[in-house]
Amino acid sequence: MLNSGDLDKYKDKEISAMIIDAYNSSFTQLYNPLAQHFNHSFFWKCIKPNEGEEEREPTGRLHDAIVSQWGDVETFRNEFKNKAVNNFGSGWTWLVYNPSKPKTPLEVVNTGNADVPTIHEKIPLLTIDVWEHSYYVDYRNDRPKFVDEFW
Repeated sequence: MLNSGDLDKYKDKEISAMIIDAYNSSFTQLYNPLAQHFNHSFFWKCIKPNEGEEEREPTGRLHDAIVSQWGDVETFRNEFKNKAVNNFGSGWTWLVYNPSKPKTPLEVVNTGNADVPTIHEKIPLLTIDVWEHSYYVDYRNDRPKFVDEFW
């Protein structure tokens, strides 16, 4: 059980710093809810209602980086979908920026449960929640269709 004394050192920290510190100190009672809060908050920023039948395309520098690395947006989407559909169990699929790979800095990665890319020194750019609660009602547990509708 957490008590207020356990949390005092975190009161002036940003959530990303709190997540990394809780992870590094194996403080799972704090890490798991913080990480899931971060993941879900990030996911909500990645989606919006479709304002028509057209698929949404990445724009600006993100579009240019995707095309530079994958050749076109469709190839990127196929890799993203494949990773998301095959992410075993519950978790997240992310497009991340990996500063340790300057020639091909974008990666599509899967994380499980409450894992967050920032603890692996990767910067999240886009995510999809592939926990069953995200799609089992509207998509009748059809994860591939849910991922297709993400765009």
